[in-house]
Amino acid sequence: MSNYKSSVAAVIAVSALLLASCTNLARSSASKSTSKTPSSSTKKDSVSSTSTSTSPKTTSSTSSTTTDASTTTSIAKKSSTSTSEPTSTSTSTPAPTSTSTTTSTAPTSTSTPASTSTSTSAPTSTTTPTKSPPTTSPTNTVTVTNWAGYVDYGTSFKQVQGSWIQPSLTCTSSNSYSAYWVGFDGYNNSNSLEQIGTQANCLNNGVPSYSSWYEMYPSPLAPVGKVVKPGDVMFAKITYNGSMSFTLFLADQTQGWHYQITKSTSSVPKVNSAEWIVEAPLSNRSPLPLADFTPTSFTNSQATSLSGITGPINDAAWSNAQAMMYLGPGSFKAAPSSLASNGSSFDVTWYHN
Repeated sequence: MSNYKSSVAAVIAVSALLLASCTNLARSSASKSTSKTPSSSTKKDSVSSTSTSTSPKTTSSTSSTTTDASTTTSIAKKSSTSTSEPTSTSTSTPAPTSTSTTTSTAPTSTSTPASTSTSTSAPTSTTTPTKSPPTTSPTNTVTVTNWAGYVDYGTSFKQVQGSWIQPSLTCTSSNSYSAYWVGFDGYNNSNSLEQIGTQANCLNNGVPSYSSWYEMYPSPLAPVGKVVKPGDVMFAKITYNGSMSFTLFLADQTQGWHYQITKSTSSVPKVNSAEWIVEAPLSNRSPLPLADFTPTSFTNSQATSLSGITGPINDAAWSNAQAMMYLGPGSFKAAPSSLASNGSSFDVTWYHN
């Protein structure tokens, strides 16, 4: 009996030891598991702690980077503004006087002057202009309030001619105006002026009106009295006959009509500039709103000097300039493209009224 009790006591003691050992092992495993998988709050605290302990040098570097980025943006904006402004804004250059007598409404086309010629043929257009984006800073540029096109100067001229495609208009409820022509003496503010061309206006709450005209300043603008339609190929030519006399010729090669008249000026002409122009007509010396026209192409643009030299706009016998219809800093109402390789073709594009 005594031996039995001793055996039981020994078994109980061994069991107690095994139980204690298992408990300690479980606690140890639980402790290791907790240290491998920190809680999310421990991660945030750790990041926050790292951020808090970031050295002043790192903070300074971050601040510098932000400042530099801001400065770069500011510089880029200033650079963009600066380069977009026209480089040759000639605010001191007076607007051409070629249209100071142009009225604010389209010339009527109800009568034909008695001196209409019986000429039977008109020159034909043979070239197609090269399309190119408007040039905002060419070598020779003049910015004016109501012209877009090209001007020749630097010699005396006997003849100027050119063709253009009559553009169509996009009209709103507001009245707006445009003219397309070739001429003499408009660029130098002389006392004489000889022009012939077409006009396209938006009148009477958005109704487009197309007409033809000529002008011999100081006489008022006179109607040609012929129908003009969008898309028509027009040809114009003015010849100086000497002794203050000019012959003006206009033809619609699409419809097949032509018009010619010989007139004398009341003042001595200078004939020292020739022009190919899209214009915003003037009223009381201020430009009227420019009608929204589709891009128009000028071709066959050439001049002949009194010495007998005939050449395109950029001929070496005279100087030339690109006229930009100025709206404000960095913007234009209308602008011509660069000259095509033949020197006699260009486009004019509308941008703003």
